[in-house]
Amino acid sequence: MNEDSVYLNNTHYETLDEHVIKYAYNSIRFNFTTNAYLGGLENQYSYYLEGFETDWGKWKEVNHAEYQRLGEGTYTFHVKALNYYGFESEPVSFTFTILPPWYRTVWAYIVYILLFILLIYIIIMLSIRRVKQQKVELEKIVQERTHEIAEQKSFAGTSESRNSGKNK
Repeated sequence: MNEDSVYLNNTHYETLDEHVIKYAYNSIRFNFTTNAYLGGLENQYSYYLEGFETDWGKWKEVNHAEYQRLGEGTYTFHVKALNYYGFESEPVSFTFTILPPWYRTVWAYIVYILLFILLIYIIIMLSIRRVKQQKVELEKIVQERTHEIAEQKSFAGTSESRNSGKNK
């Protein structure tokens, strides 16, 4: 495996910016091999995924590695081979990026912020509307009470004039 032979899902990648994987495909399997078959098929491999693991794994005869449900971020897969005679190859690496899911993208956060602002605006507008309705209702009540007081005064004024006429 070298930079001339990087394949992902049977697709050849020539440049680094092509190594971008959608979040929906965040479970990955790496198949690898070596071109040193001296001593039969007893080659062993050691690998690790930088960004997920911290150290090389044990030597195994298994020529694949699987990683399930990787989070968004940039990873580098490192692999090296050990042949029958104990010769260790130089490590080879493959760097790739897993994109965040749509609901954790910059655009999604912008939409969340806009929706939050819209929600606050709606709440404020509803509150203002409610206060205006309460104001109109209170003005009606004040007018009714003022009218009642005015009627009571006129009734009291009429009663006083009748009473003062009777007293004479």
